[in-house]
Amino acid sequence: MNIDDLNQDTTEALSDQDITIAKCVSCGANIQFDPSSQMLKCEYCGAEVDFDKSRSTENISIENLARNHAQWDNDTSVYKCDNCGAVEIVSKTEIAKECSYCHSTSVVSLDSLSGVKPDSVLPFIIDKKTASQRVENWIKRKFFAPKKFKNSFSPEQLRGVYNPAFVFDSNTFSSYKGSLGKHYTVVVGSGKNRRTEVRTRWFRVSGPHYDRYDNIVIHASNQVEQHVMNKLSPFNVEQAQNYNDNYLHGFRANHYHKDGLSCWEDAKDIIYTETKKRIIRSLHRMYDFDVVGKFHVDTQCYNIGYNYVLLPIYVGHCSYNQNDYNYFVNGFSGKITGKLPFDTGKLFFLIGLGVAVIAGIWGLFNILPIMLGMGTK
Repeated sequence: MNIDDLNQDTTEALSDQDITIAKCVSCGANIQFDPSSQMLKCEYCGAEVDFDKSRSTENISIENLARNHAQWDNDTSVYKCDNCGAVEIVSKTEIAKECSYCHSTSVVSLDSLSGVKPDSVLPFIIDKKTASQRVENWIKRKFFAPKKFKNSFSPEQLRGVYNPAFVFDSNTFSSYKGSLGKHYTVVVGSGKNRRTEVRTRWFRVSGPHYDRYDNIVIHASNQVEQHVMNKLSPFNVEQAQNYNDNYLHGFRANHYHKDGLSCWEDAKDIIYTETKKRIIRSLHRMYDFDVVGKFHVDTQCYNIGYNYVLLPIYVGHCSYNQNDYNYFVNGFSGKITGKLPFDTGKLFFLIGLGVAVIAGIWGLFNILPIMLGMGTK
């Protein structure tokens, strides 16, 4: 069955707080995107519906970023959690019953939100069941996690969320000038003052450097911190598909908090830092030197392209001893990270065991010679 036929003939629109829910005509259940089959699937009767997919291949010129003011809420519903303040974009096929982060039910509609519509989506390919199994195995391997916490995990604690990011490509032209140094040794002084000193012979270099950067990913939401997304990386953004609402059925999508132009400033910082490293590596192939002195690089970016992409993650939440903990799964690769409760009892046990072992070894090395000495008399 084709998605166009489904939209025309086999769905029924229900409105509740400005949300439209796609229903299966056969059984009336919700239709959601299934990561395993990469199709829409009825969560009750299992009917599958395919839809057109196309790989995202071309980035958009950076000049269009400031001019693009398309509103998300034309195609999706925007909600803000009264409890924790998280702003989320919700597909028309899902009612926001819980916040993905605090699990609060106090989620209210946000009338308007400025922003651009995503250009592409990296779809979930790992389903919730598989992600849950991987988290269970990950938690079991955490020695310092309390046993009670390990036993409390359940698949219902995972929520699929698309997290926003801007991906940039750019050509660069750089001009550099600086000093490189080669160490050498000389013998100075005489008699007792005779010694070897290390000195540096400096020489100047300058020149042009051309380069290309692809797929610089800058995460644009403050609901999932940058260091968390870094630990979940890499995201295979070259596998992203052109944006289609169908990928959001059954999932949520965070709206960006950092706009595209601000993300480009972060991307430029990465380019500038990496360009200097690349230039110095290239100079190592040209010159024999040990140290870099003053070194200035002026880099210009051109042919800049961007892509606003949604990246798939599962967010897990639980409470333990009145503290909240989140853990995360890369919905494309299955990589896991997160902060877990810490069993201090196990730590003290290991410390005590270590002290006992050290004391035993110390005692053995001190008593053994005495015992051997007594045995020789």
